[in-house]
Amino acid sequence: MVATNQSTIMDFSIVTGNGFIGNAQRALHETGSFYGVYNSGFTFDNYSYNLSFKYRSNASLYLSDDGTGDLGITTVGPNKGDAKLVISAVIDGSYLYGLNLGFNCDTYTGFETTSISNITVPESHPTVVNFTIGTNLYYETGMEIFMYTLGASFIGTVISYNIGNGDMSVNSSWNAGSGSHSSWNGFYESGAWFEVSEVNLFKL
Repeated sequence: MVATNQSTIMDFSIVTGNGFIGNAQRALHETGSFYGVYNSGFTFDNYSYNLSFKYRSNASLYLSDDGTGDLGITTVGPNKGDAKLVISAVIDGSYLYGLNLGFNCDTYTGFETTSISNITVPESHPTVVNFTIGTNLYYETGMEIFMYTLGASFIGTVISYNIGNGDMSVNSSWNAGSGSHSSWNGFYESGAWFEVSEVNLFKL
């Protein structure tokens, strides 16, 4: 299988291990890229299918039809452990005739977490900002988080994140607005990646 780039800013690399049999290809979405597609090489026809694949990802991964839209069949959440096997529900190929099967993963993955920490918006950069977000999320050192509240926002690069209690430290790089606020939404800002391999399409 060959990964193909349907986004203007997207990198691919080969990875091994991590629960995959043989090699997998990692698709990395850089800042400014909305989505990219890992095309499996399979083409739908007028039959029904089940799909299985293994994946790792630090953001939500979903099936797509040639990158033009979400098939609404299988959406899986982040998985940074060993590759996880996914078996889809039945796919109706009758309305997908001629389309390739692909995988999408958004750079800006949408709403991810909240924080009720009293945070003062950093107005000079870099400034270390400490706050608490949700637990068991998938932030790594060097990733960016976009923090938003009504009338203010800032971007920070993760210094540390405690997956058990949600404590996070970031170095700020940008802000809008000012003041102290205690109701925040947090979003992934960049650096989304996914790895897919062992894709099998079974005609029913």
